[in-house]
Amino acid sequence: MDAKDIGQLQQIIYNCKNNAKNTIRKSEAEENAEIYREVIQTHNIPSQYLNAKFTDYNFPKKSIITGYLRNLKENTKNGIGLFVTGDTGTGKTRLCYAYMKKYIWDYIRVKNSKEVCYISFNKLHADIINAEKSDQSNIKKTYAGYKLLIVDEFAVKDLTDAQVDNFLEILNIRNHNKPCGKPTVIISNQNLESIKESAGGAIYSRIKGNSVVYHMNSEDKRSIKNRLKLD
Repeated sequence: MDAKDIGQLQQIIYNCKNNAKNTIRKSEAEENAEIYREVIQTHNIPSQYLNAKFTDYNFPKKSIITGYLRNLKENTKNGIGLFVTGDTGTGKTRLCYAYMKKYIWDYIRVKNSKEVCYISFNKLHADIINAEKSDQSNIKKTYAGYKLLIVDEFAVKDLTDAQVDNFLEILNIRNHNKPCGKPTVIISNQNLESIKESAGGAIYSRIKGNSVVYHMNSEDKRSIKNRLKLD
């Protein structure tokens, strides 16, 4: 076998290895996409938010939300959540569903996984207080145990002592492994300073200490591509 034959053989071997690698990558990508589709279906995302994505928004390049999303994996790994505030119709809910979908794509690799929860604050609290006394602690631990917890419609009105105590317990459990806690995303029409009045200083402190705070306004809504339907 002369040098030319050896060179051809080496090229054939290289091509075979490269094709094998591409096949494996394609197989893994297809498997991940299938898992993603099944997990998305498991979480019953409303139809109007199934296509939600960060690129729906034209956030300023130097805004705090742009920086947070640019480093989303690192922020999520470190348990840094997001507090999204703003008036109705500014796209808060759509943004957080986009976050939820991105998190599932990046981190969830188990079919039928329920490791992410999107829930209204009143529903979360009702699940706790409507349960038997003996079950309430386990329900709080369940919410505290989700890898990503998104709480919508937070502090629509002043919180009761029971609401404060229950939510504070959940936040404390989620944050206790800081800096590797579990990220919590909270959506509210109130700004953070108002939360101090309606939810108390302890919850205010937990949110401020473990979240990036972003206020969405009417300009955000106008920057949505194709004038998508929002909250």
